[in-house]
This record gives sequence, C-alpha cells and structure tokens, in this order.
Amino acid sequence: MYCVVGEKVLQCEVKKKDERASVCKVGAAKKEQRVANNCIFASEEVARDFLKKKRKSQIEENNQVVSNVQRCNEMYEELFKETGIEVRTIDRQWTINMATKHIASLKKKIADKPELHAKNVSKAFHGAPSKKDSDLKRGRNSAYSKKPSQGGDRSKSHSTGRREHK
Repeated sequence: MYCVVGEKVLQCEVKKKDERASVCKVGAAKKEQRVANNCIFASEEVARDFLKKKRKSQIEENNQVVSNVQRCNEMYEELFKETGIEVRTIDRQWTINMATKHIASLKKKIADKPELHAKNVSKAFHGAPSKKDSDLKRGRNSAYSKKPSQGGDRSKSHSTGRREHK
C-alpha cells in the first residue's frame, strides 16, 4: 500500500481502518500516523497520479483567486469612478458574487444618504463617535472625578506590619 502525506508518496501498512481515516505505519521508520482514506492507494502509480491532480487543482484554484481579486479590484474602481465611494481594502469582498452584493448595498446606502455623495466613505458610512458622545451614551460623566477612599488611614491601627514568631 502507498499513501500520500503532504507532497510525498510513501509506502505504508494499514493497521486499523476507520470510516474516514486509517492508522498506518508510514515510511521507512514505520512511524504510526493517521492518514485520510482518500490518500491511501494500492499502487505507487495511482498515488502519484493523485498527487499530480492535487497539485494541478491547487494551481487552478490559485489562478482563479488571482483573477477574482483582479476583477473585484476593477469593480471597486468602477464604483469609485461612478459614485466617489472609496472602499478600504479591509472592507472588500474578494469573491465576485460577494463583491457584487457589497457594491449593490453600498449604492443603496449612498442613495439613501445623499449628503455623503461627495465624500470618500467606507463600508460603514460613518466615522467613530467622539469621545464625549461615546461616554454620554454609556452613562458616564466625561469630567474626571475621583471618589475619596473609604476607610481612612489604616496605618494608625496596625503595628509595623511584621509578625512576631514564637
């Protein structure tokens, strides 16, 4: 038997087979390891073919991600040219479907708030509240007031603070 571990095809001996994974003795050291059942093969050629397909699908996936990011960048640039809304990178959605929904919601919000038309705004369309407003909403008095300590001076009622040992 052969198994694919990471990017290697190793010879293995299946000790215990479960529903999703098996315990195998892997490699020349015969170290016991859990291996997914879809990564265990009867021959080395089949294992190598699986590894090639896995690498190829990873390359295709990476290419798809790159093209999605480029398309999303283009869509956000079009949004900026059309409405003046500049979306920060942290607010962006990087799949085309999510970016389309995000842009539609931004356009809807800007239509609801025409006073923001000429401003560069992010997803939230508002800045953080001022410190004073934030404190008032939380029920705090923004003026600093220190309460006097309760209990007074304790140093008079205690001795030097050392214990006497017998």
